[in-house]
Amino acid sequence: MSTSQSGSFLDLFESLFTAGDPTAQEKVAEAANVRLIKNLFLAIDQGDWITVETMLAPTVELKIVGAPELPFTRSAHGREATLAAIQHNFGIVHNRKPHMLAVIAQGDTVVVFLHEEGEIRENNQPYRVAGVQRFVISNQEILLGEELIVSH
Repeated sequence: MSTSQSGSFLDLFESLFTAGDPTAQEKVAEAANVRLIKNLFLAIDQGDWITVETMLAPTVELKIVGAPELPFTRSAHGREATLAAIQHNFGIVHNRKPHMLAVIAQGDTVVVFLHEEGEIRENNQPYRVAGVQRFVISNQEILLGEELIVSH
């Protein structure tokens, strides 16, 4: 995956978290969780799988629902299986153009709303999806990564 594909996407991450919330600067725990998820996306974009692995809790769970045309691994449990699923899922798509719409954080949870288009690597078939991703974090490790994807 090219390291430049998601640059502007990631540049917006923290500003979307603070947008419209005059007290966002006071939300220290939430801001740290938002930075963790931003860094997760950055590490994935750079193919830095060692860093991705360190962000996952030993008992992490991955759940993906929707967009059946995308041949994703949709469920994984544990650090090793989740890392393999992430590598697989990002490995089967290319020319990704994600567009972030919102980042919301409350307590241990970060929610990301986004649109993405790109191609399935195997056949260069284009895809366009909208998604909601929910991450649950504890001690700066990701316990749950859950995504609802809708094709459009």
